[in-house]
Amino acid sequence: MFDFLKYAPSNKKNGFDLTFETKTEKIKDEKTDISLSADIDVNYTNACSILHADINGDIVVRRFNWNFNNDSVKGFIICADGLSDSDSINEYILMPVMKNKYTSDKTPDNDDLIKYFAENVMPQIQITYETSLNKMTDFVNIGNVMLVIDGCTCGIIIDVKSWEHRGVDSPVNEDV
Repeated sequence: MFDFLKYAPSNKKNGFDLTFETKTEKIKDEKTDISLSADIDVNYTNACSILHADINGDIVVRRFNWNFNNDSVKGFIICADGLSDSDSINEYILMPVMKNKYTSDKTPDNDDLIKYFAENVMPQIQITYETSLNKMTDFVNIGNVMLVIDGCTCGIIIDVKSWEHRGVDSPVNEDV
C-alpha cells in the first residue's frame, strides 16, 4: 500500500501535522509473456490458468480432433460466453473442423499446418495469427475465439464478437 500521507504527531499539545512521504516503490503489474508451445497440453494448461477457466463460468473451452491426412490432430478453442456468437462458432469453426476430412499432397511443417488450416478450413473473414498466449487470452476477453492446434507454435484469433442488444422500450414499472 502507498503511504503518501503519514501522521506525524507534533510537539504541540492540541495539534498535529501531516507530512508527505515519497516512496519510489514500483508495482510490477506486467505479466511475463508466454509464447505458444508446440505441445498442445502445455498450451491448454497455460491458457486455462491465465483465464482462470476452472472457476470462471464465462470461459468456454472446447477440445476437438481434426482429421488431416488420415491422422487425428488435437486442438482446442477458447471463447467467452456472452461475448462470442456461439452459432457462428458452431457453424463456421467447429462444424468444418470436425465433420470433414482434409488431405494434402504434401504434409506441411508444423508452423505451416496452422496456415493450411486457416486457408483451407476456416470460412471466417477476420483471422489473425498470434504467437503470444497472453495476447491471445486478451483477445478472448473482448469476444474473439482463440484456436490452437497441436504441433504449432502459432495460433489463430477468430473474430466472432456478438453483443446482446435490444430496442428501447417504455419502462414496465413506470407506466403513467
